[in-house]
Amino acid sequence: MSAETYTVETVRKVYDDSCGDHIYVGPDAEGLDLVELRYVDSKGVISSRISIPKPLALLVAEAMIAATKDEVKTVPQK
Repeated sequence: MSAETYTVETVRKVYDDSCGDHIYVGPDAEGLDLVELRYVDSKGVISSRISIPKPLALLVAEAMIAATKDEVKTVPQK
């Protein structure tokens, strides 16, 4: 009798509804317990990917939120 095991992975895809491209956010393909981001075009072709440790992924997410909320400050010319 073989010992069967099962795994459930949660994957999120953030779509650009205008063209069908998406960003995959989920477990890394190699099973190293990393978070992987992939840019996937509408045909399913992965053009770039990055795999990072989970603690670093949290810091990157926080940095992205902060960068998104930053306002460009300009100084009026005299």
